[in-house]
Amino acid sequence: MKRIADAAAAELARRATDDVPITAEEMIQLLARIARTGPPAARLRAIELLGARMGGLPDASAVGRPAPLSEDERAERIEAILAPARMRRAAAQQ
Repeated sequence: MKRIADAAAAELARRATDDVPITAEEMIQLLARIARTGPPAARLRAIELLGARMGGLPDASAVGRPAPLSEDERAERIEAILAPARMRRAAAQQ
C-alpha cells in the first residue's frame, strides 16, 4: 500500500500545482500505470482497485457465506456422496 501511495505522490508531484483535485480518469490512468509497471505487490493492489472500480471483481466484504441449504438439498448432496460407496460395498459382497 505504501508503494501505491508513493507512486501516486510521485505522479501528483509531476502535475501542475493548481490545487485541482485528481479526477477519476486520472486515477484510473495512474492505477493502470502502476498495474503495468509497479512492483508486484503494488501491481496486484492496483489491479484489485481497477477491478473494483470497473465492477469486474467482487468486493471481498460483499462475498459472504453461501445461502444455507434446504433439508432436501442437503439430503441430495449426502446421497450423491454416499451412493458410490454403497455401490462399491454391494459389488464387493457379491
